[in-house]
Amino acid sequence: MNAPRDAKLEVYSDPRVAAEYDKRWDGALGRARNARKARAIRGALAALGSPDVVLDAPCGNGRFSALLSSGERRYVGADLALPMLADARARHAACAYVAADLARLPFADRAFEAAVCIRFLHLVRARELRIAVLRELARVSSIGIVVDYRHSRTLRVLGRRVRHALGLRDRAPSNPSPDAIRAELAEAGLEELAWIPVHRAPWLSDKVLVVARAR
Repeated sequence: MNAPRDAKLEVYSDPRVAAEYDKRWDGALGRARNARKARAIRGALAALGSPDVVLDAPCGNGRFSALLSSGERRYVGADLALPMLADARARHAACAYVAADLARLPFADRAFEAAVCIRFLHLVRARELRIAVLRELARVSSIGIVVDYRHSRTLRVLGRRVRHALGLRDRAPSNPSPDAIRAELAEAGLEELAWIPVHRAPWLSDKVLVVARAR
C-alpha cells in the first residue's frame, strides 16, 4: 500500500506540535468537545458489546487512553508520531504503547476484540489510504471497529462549500457523503453496525463515529 501520506499527518511528528496539542482542548469549549467525543466513544463501545481488549490507533498523546483502558479492559495505544507517543507514555505509565503505521499494523490477525480510530481518517484525503487503514483495523479486530469520520451532510460543510465557491476558502471540503463512507466500509470488507453523531444536533456537526464489523 503506497498511497502518499497527507502533510497534515506529518505535523504530529514535530515535537513543537506535540507540546502544543492539548491547547485545542483548553477552556470550557475544549472540555465540552472532549466530553462529547468521550460520550460517543462509550456509546460505540457499548454497540460492540463492551469489548475487553482494545487497540487505540492512532492514540496521539493519550487523549482517550484513560477512557479506553478503564476497568479491567486490556489496552494498547499505537501511533506513528514519536513525540505524541512519548507524551502518552509520560501521562499514562500503566498503559502499553507501540510505534506503528496504521496501514501496516504490527499485530496478528484478531489480536484485539476492537480497534478504535479517532481523529485520523478526516485528515486522509486519499481514499485508497483510508480503505487500507480500515482493512488493517478490521484485520486485527475480532468483534469490530470504531472509526471517527467527518461526513458531508451538515450545515457546517455546506458553509465551507459556499465559502469555497465565493473564493473565501482555498479548497473545497473533501468530506465524504454517508453513502461514500458506507462504500468505503464495504470495499474494506466491513458492514455498518451503528452511526453515532458526536454532537447532539447532528446537522450542525460533521463528526460521527461509525461502528462496523467484518462481513
